[in-house]
Amino acid sequence: MAEIIVDMHVAEAGLNASNLSLDSLKNMSAGYDSFIFDKYQIKEEDFEKSYDYYLCIPYELDSVYQNVIELLNAKESKSRGILVTPKQ
Repeated sequence: MAEIIVDMHVAEAGLNASNLSLDSLKNMSAGYDSFIFDKYQIKEEDFEKSYDYYLCIPYELDSVYQNVIELLNAKESKSRGILVTPKQ
């Protein structure tokens, strides 16, 4: 779950950094989401059901997002040439 959310945040950040129109952003975002769901071999509906589950249990969602933060920090460090292994 955390890996999917990380990819979604990275894609969103890239799109937000572009100078595209709102319509173009929406279209490209849908394309990225589709790519991400295919990458993890999950249906969008299944992701949404899982996310809704976590929304109902805040401490578990917090745990997922702690993992998201660690993964994003590791990606950022790697992009800067610093090797950091996230906790699993």
